Amino acid sequence: MKFRIVILSAPLVAFTVFAGATLGIGVLYSDPGWAYAYDGDEAYYNDPDGPNPDYINGTSANSPGGLGGTAALEFPGYLDPNCNPNAGPCAVNNAAATWIHSGSQWDGSAPGAPLGGTPGSPPPIPPAAPGGVATYTQGGVSYLRIQDAGNPVSWGFADKGNQATTTSSRQEGSNRRIQFAHRIQNDAAYSGNPAVLDSGITIAFRARLSTAATGPLDAFYNEDGPATSSPVPWPANGKGYPVVNNGRGMFMVTHTGASGPGQIAFSLLDQNTVTAENFAVTKTGLVFNSKSGGPDTGAATEATLNIVEVPNAQLTSWQEFWINIKQLSVPIDGSTHEVRIFHNGSLTPQTFNVVLGNQNEFGAGPHLGLGLSSGTRWGAYDIDYFAYREGLLTPQLAATPLAGDYNDDDRVDAADYTVWRDNSGTAITLPNETVTPGVVTPEDYTAWKNNFGATASAALGAAVAVPEPATWRLAFTFVAMLLVQQCRRHRSTFS
Repeated sequence: MKFRIVILSAPLVAFTVFAGATLGIGVLYSDPGWAYAYDGDEAYYNDPDGPNPDYINGTSANSPGGLGGTAALEFPGYLDPNCNPNAGPCAVNNAAATWIHSGSQWDGSAPGAPLGGTPGSPPPIPPAAPGGVATYTQGGVSYLRIQDAGNPVSWGFADKGNQATTTSSRQEGSNRRIQFAHRIQNDAAYSGNPAVLDSGITIAFRARLSTAATGPLDAFYNEDGPATSSPVPWPANGKGYPVVNNGRGMFMVTHTGASGPGQIAFSLLDQNTVTAENFAVTKTGLVFNSKSGGPDTGAATEATLNIVEVPNAQLTSWQEFWINIKQLSVPIDGSTHEVRIFHNGSLTPQTFNVVLGNQNEFGAGPHLGLGLSSGTRWGAYDIDYFAYREGLLTPQLAATPLAGDYNDDDRVDAADYTVWRDNSGTAITLPNETVTPGVVTPEDYTAWKNNFGATASAALGAAVAVPEPATWRLAFTFVAMLLVQQCRRHRSTFS
């Protein structure tokens, strides 16, 4: 995968379900050769018979997609393209790509989707309950959004399996306790060692808190229900999540070690979460297992809390983390593992000691986890990518793209104009396209024109060389002649 740095300042684009994004738009750390990387543009819900047609009230006979080993989040290309998922389970061509729906209540719907019929009316009432999971795009970045909207059960939306009669509402889940698991044992690069947190593992992810300004969200459904209040709009500055219930959170790594199962979780903790949970701690940022006294944020004090501090207002912008985890040679004050975290392009880590949760959320062996999984806690976040590789890897910065170098030969010249002209209007991403990735537009021509004559520096991420004015005049005289010739047989629109 080729990572690129782009400053995203364009207006918000329309939100659509997205497939085929360029992995790494805006990513700061280069790809070391990940064993597996979820890149934010895979969203697939496998419910073999569609929403509710044979749902049996009061049972779990019609399992939500992803339970029982079927795909929940998936690279679309890894599925049999000729398979109709509504006619039966689709074959997965590469089991390593599969994320299983480990939670119990996702109904397969997306945040912001039209809600189902009035709870309590005769069946069938199709999804959706409030909240859910889907993939969107903004500024060329594909991302997965997960929203747990509180406790819709108190408002008449049923948890799966809780319907008692054929006249009660029939949802396939209330969209709370949403969680997914990726089985590391299925990856071709897996070493066979089930204790990856002991021997050493590197993970990396880029995430932010979800807001209505960056994508669809449903209102918050307070667990008190309609007797005391109404659903309220999602907070304008988002709502994060703690580390809870023995090491559960937004991003997780679990394993089976010599001393038993273990897991560590990482979550974006904001002021709204601190206030809602009435925590003793007041800092905001990336929180993870505490250094002593148990792993969870709620049990932490200012002295035992582990956090990479990020100002509250910045948590709705993309935050990128590169993380090393390894067992300590000797426990320190109850801590068993060391965590080194590189943040937002820094090559100097912050180092912490942590206590693992003494369980494996997903079963024997190592797993990656994504989700918001604990009871009536609520939150929403976006995932641009989530990757891992066994061993302790030191990050390197990704190279800055040379804007306008559309044939990727480290210089911006007339050949790049030809690439732009021949692809203008097509829905593809050109090499080094930094303005409107995903479609070739007149704005991409402007980027080429503004950078004409530049060449890539041998230094990683260094600024490009800018020609002298005389060189510019000669270059554009040549280009003008080329355009006169081309326009006689090809009409284009320039800005």
